[in-house]
Amino acid sequence: MWFIQWLDCTINYCLGSGGSSSSFTGGCFGCGEHDHWWRECPWRTSNCIVDGCGAPKRLCSSKTEATKGQKFLKCTNPICKKSLTWLKDAMQEEKQNKREEKTEDTLEKNPKMNVQMTLTMNLNDFCNKFKGKTTLG
Repeated sequence: MWFIQWLDCTINYCLGSGGSSSSFTGGCFGCGEHDHWWRECPWRTSNCIVDGCGAPKRLCSSKTEATKGQKFLKCTNPICKKSLTWLKDAMQEEKQNKREEKTEDTLEKNPKMNVQMTLTMNLNDFCNKFKGKTTLG
């Protein structure tokens, strides 16, 4: 399928139309991301992480009417408890994990950060809570 789409794009470009009649704009035919091609797609070679299953997952397209064309990852282990994961959910989880890792890395590299805080309390409570713990300067 990818070869036909690639060939269609190439022929149209050479004929001067500058593009393809398909909606494909470049990138991976599997996950749709634009930073890699299908052969380098990380979702093609992912492994199942449910309860230490470790079996390879296959990237598939739904043929069910309600979800037709949507991509999902299917564990090749027939006894896996969670054999199907929607690709969009897996990609969203991966992005969230990367954001959290980046935040943790930033905090480890910069443990002293300047923070400005607004605190609302009456003066007596402030003096009682912080007496001897801070200096006003």
